[in-house]
Amino acid sequence: MAQQFKNNARALLVSSINSSVTSFVIESAKADLFPVANVGSSSLPSANSWFKATLQDSSGAVEIVAVRTRTAGSGVCSNVIRGYDGTTALAFVAGTVVGLRITAADIQTALDLPGQNNTFTGTNTFTSAITGNLTGNVTGNVTGNAGTATALATGRTIALTGDVTYTSPSFDGTTNVTAAATLANTAVSAGSYTTANITVDSKGRITAASTGTGVTTATVLNATAGAAVGAVGTYAFMSYTTNSVVATGTSIAGSNLRYRSAQCAGGRFGSGNYVSTPEGGAPSGTWMLMGYIEGSYEYNGVNVNNNNCPSLWLRVS
Repeated sequence: MAQQFKNNARALLVSSINSSVTSFVIESAKADLFPVANVGSSSLPSANSWFKATLQDSSGAVEIVAVRTRTAGSGVCSNVIRGYDGTTALAFVAGTVVGLRITAADIQTALDLPGQNNTFTGTNTFTSAITGNLTGNVTGNVTGNAGTATALATGRTIALTGDVTYTSPSFDGTTNVTAAATLANTAVSAGSYTTANITVDSKGRITAASTGTGVTTATVLNATAGAAVGAVGTYAFMSYTTNSVVATGTSIAGSNLRYRSAQCAGGRFGSGNYVSTPEGGAPSGTWMLMGYIEGSYEYNGVNVNNNNCPSLWLRVS
């Protein structure tokens, strides 16, 4: 709480003192007119409580002292600094007036506070804004933005570990720093892979890779030979159930197709004999027309529509 003040604090010295003692006793009945002091033997100024007292005898001799210890209810003033504020330590007899007065140094301190060039020593507590330059160590919370900052007291570095490693050059805030980061290697060897088999982890890194077996004609033929009838990628002779011409490359739903043999459902053989080819079931999936076996047929000289004629279809899905 620093230096303390009270109004009308006045008491008499109980016993005589010489110029070197560091304690004295005032009237206990009037002791609590003075502030409590708890600095102990620490130096002044202090953030703890202390007060100044002025001793003046009947001859007008005056000494200012700083009282660093007094407990509530007690007239004992101890850890006293004698000859304070430029006065001289003197001897005083019992009955000397001891009072708490405002000194010239106190007035000067008060006048200096609003100025722009104040010097504070020791430990000081400020509860309002401080404007201007502050030199020295600050203990406690500081809120707000500094107008300027020259540098960090001690240089620092920033380091990253893990998949990316990086250690910055030492910096103190006066300049920017730049350094290259290193991406951690995986178990995959650098190189080119053909028809690759790869493994990707949850972070998107390739953690395993090997060259696979390329696609050959034999591979395709073996795969086709093992495919089921009507499977995707297989061919079949079928007819379109709708009485219309379909262009090659057109995709048709299997429900609109019927399996047929390569012989047209009807046709002229020799003297016009008509041959009938039985209709099969409808396939699944979607099929693409690849080409016609016969676009139409003629029966007894009459052209007949081509919806029953077989065509070559490829299942695409």
